[in-house]
Amino acid sequence: MLQSQVYTYVYGGIFLIYYIFFKTSLFVKKNTKEDFLFWISCGLLLFFIGYLPIEIKRYFDLIYDIENLHTLGIYSVF
Repeated sequence: MLQSQVYTYVYGGIFLIYYIFFKTSLFVKKNTKEDFLFWISCGLLLFFIGYLPIEIKRYFDLIYDIENLHTLGIYSVF
């Protein structure tokens, strides 16, 4: 069940990043930087660009039990 939730979150996040990037490029072409929706779109874009990789890493850590490997000294990248 967790797997389907993560897939939904990742696909939704990728879709939102693409859509918001497309919409903000249209806002910039119109030169309407005072528009409230432009700033909400920028905030969502920054959130998903920053948090989506963290969520993916947490999911892979859960699947492959990275915490135990880290305590053994095998997983020393992070």
